[in-house]
Amino acid sequence: MKTRKIILLALIAVLVCVYAIQLVSASKTDVKKYYLEETPDEIVITKGSNADNEVMTLRSEGENWFINDNRYPADSYEAGQIANLIKNIKVLGVVASQDINDRYGLSVESAITAQAYKDGKLVRTISVGKSASTSQQSYICMEGKKEVLLVSGDYSSFNTSVDSLRNRKLYSLSTGEIVGMSASTPEGTSFSIEKADGKWENCDNDAAVSGDAFIYHHNQNGKFMGHQFLTHKFLQFKVKYATGAKVVRILGEN
Repeated sequence: MKTRKIILLALIAVLVCVYAIQLVSASKTDVKKYYLEETPDEIVITKGSNADNEVMTLRSEGENWFINDNRYPADSYEAGQIANLIKNIKVLGVVASQDINDRYGLSVESAITAQAYKDGKLVRTISVGKSASTSQQSYICMEGKKEVLLVSGDYSSFNTSVDSLRNRKLYSLSTGEIVGMSASTPEGTSFSIEKADGKWENCDNDAAVSGDAFIYHHNQNGKFMGHQFLTHKFLQFKVKYATGAKVVRILGEN
């Protein structure tokens, strides 16, 4: 009797092992991998019509990524994640022949299209939809096809913006080390200042002062003084020193 039980238990154990091996082998064969040989050096992300077809371009230079023609430095980790997701795609299965009623977020209005380029050549196009029930799985379409694929990975990172993707790294400098500064705007306006004998001087343009201007020298924080001059208390205080009819002035000695 004991021998019979031992044999039955052994057979059950063997069947369990066979079933587990079948599950593992089946899962391996079901996963399809679409890998690019090289990492894209340019990725164009276009949001759906619900987001006014907003377009953002990522370009890499070495290990650094830049955003749009403004060349805003991008967060290297986030940009690298996007590049890896479009480079290495693991398809877990086909869930639908097409997205009906925007169930998977892959309609023209909702889908985010990402195009990957290498040396100016288009190497991959995907449409990104919603995340699946787990955050590490997503729904996408590949190469313009309508069939909805369940893939491994969190593709919600494609739903980003220029402001969210910009590099937020701060650089700390001692004020004593700074001897000059320059700034420019996208419109082409620029200015620069330099420190000479411990004082900052504008080295580009002369300052024009009108007859009604008043120059106030101080050693306080400029932002604080600007706020101080706009406070209700200060505005009330200066009324008793104001003179004039058409033009109201306050004399410097006051």
